Amino acid sequence: MTRTSRLDLAEDVALVTFLMHEALLDRDAGLLPEGSRFASFEGFPGFCDHAAQAGLALYQAFRGLDRDCWIDTATDYAEAVVGYALNHGITADRTTLTHRARAARNRALREGLAFMREVRS
Repeated sequence: MTRTSRLDLAEDVALVTFLMHEALLDRDAGLLPEGSRFASFEGFPGFCDHAAQAGLALYQAFRGLDRDCWIDTATDYAEAVVGYALNHGITADRTTLTHRARAARNRALREGLAFMREVRS
């Protein structure tokens, strides 16, 4: 399959959504606000919307990089996004998502898990 930026974006959004859902499933619903995993997201549709925004932010932060251990990087990011929502009782705004995605990018570059893509002429 030919790689395209649209396919990369779709895969990143799907991956972050899945990983955020897994992070929520790891939490005891009885200990969460209103006893619901999705209360901080204002329901399941709100969760999906926020996961899409989070996936977009991660995609934009890593655009132009080759990535190793992508699942680990995306998992850490998804858990941080879910943790923010549960700890604050609201979802992160676009600026916070962008900041967290860039922090994940910088950490991946420092740890050698992401590399600048070579320009081919």
